[in-house]
Amino acid sequence: MTTATIDAVSAKNTALLEGPGKASAPESSEIVKVAREYGVSPLKQLREMIALNLSPARLEFPEYFSNRLFDPDMTMAQKREYVGKASNWRLNQTLSPHGLVRSNRVVKNKLLYSSLLNSLGLRSTRTQALVANFPRGGAIPTFSNAADLKAFLLNDARYPLFGKPNGGSLSAGSACIVGVDGVAGTAKLADGRQVSLDALCTEMAGDHRGGFLLQDALVQHPDMAAIIGKAIGSLRIVTVTEGDIAYPLYSVWKIPSPTAMSDNFWQDGSMIGAIDLETGKVTRARTGSGLKGRDIETHPVSGKHLLGFQIPHFREALALACRAHDVFPEFGVLGFDMAITADGPAVVECNDNPFHMLYQIANQRGVRNADFNPVFARVAARAKWEFTEYRKSVKRRYKTIF
Repeated sequence: MTTATIDAVSAKNTALLEGPGKASAPESSEIVKVAREYGVSPLKQLREMIALNLSPARLEFPEYFSNRLFDPDMTMAQKREYVGKASNWRLNQTLSPHGLVRSNRVVKNKLLYSSLLNSLGLRSTRTQALVANFPRGGAIPTFSNAADLKAFLLNDARYPLFGKPNGGSLSAGSACIVGVDGVAGTAKLADGRQVSLDALCTEMAGDHRGGFLLQDALVQHPDMAAIIGKAIGSLRIVTVTEGDIAYPLYSVWKIPSPTAMSDNFWQDGSMIGAIDLETGKVTRARTGSGLKGRDIETHPVSGKHLLGFQIPHFREALALACRAHDVFPEFGVLGFDMAITADGPAVVECNDNPFHMLYQIANQRGVRNADFNPVFARVAARAKWEFTEYRKSVKRRYKTIF
């Protein structure tokens, strides 16, 4: 029995998934390999990295490599269409300014947000229990220590069960629990490991900002499971609104590594598929990034085709994302992680700072491209106008009071 290390970079043994480490600067061996295989000299690589870092793209040196911007077939204009972590946030801020958006905390609170959607008839995940120091889950069972949590897992929990921090991201701190054995004192995780039940409860009862959620684990649509396995491969659907109703901008399919419990692309072996919004079919599939990035046609385990696969219930998934966005129309952009089950789509999470790098990896194209830039301009203009009107109304109220 062991809690095997998930993140090879870390020496910490943990049952819960550890988050990604900080990206490191490109190694000299990578720079040399690019020079040899792509004919791009180290000096040219450095010049381009500096130019892109100083441009509105604000790309860090590691992002130059992870996005394969060393490719000589790309023009500098195409490379400037990419965003990195910093410019991704700035882009989203122009579409959903903090001064205009007032409901960030609700959207980021997974317990509140999923409960709200379900109450409005918009299918989302359902919470079985909350692990927190304070009873903030209403009538939802709440446990403040590992002993009470263990009793719940042994006696009352419904399996499979997915656990995650209420305020986390990137699947850090998550685990999918298939079942528990009270006699052996173990819990079986979806990646096949048997871990100590006591150790797992101690981890889940640790210091998690906003508490730790235990939710029903959704069961993937059989057509998708036949290709990629049981671990949920959610759709990332990014929606925008110009003031009336939301509409989809793009969608990608996050395909889990065969040994993973979740679908975040930073995990080794994960894959991603570009999806045609009109047809719901996979038009391109990728695995890895940087020098290790490559196109793939089939899944490495099942051998079944990813390219051309028709995502089940795709139109319904797009409609659900748009209706969920319309609940909070002040956001110019939102990103939804959508699970597809036999009964249709369900919202897993909502992101108010969607990670556009997923689109870039899947499509090998910058998100600030000629197709999307006019959309971003219209959404940003609407947000600027609404923020200006909001400030005017505040000034009028201030003058009335004083």
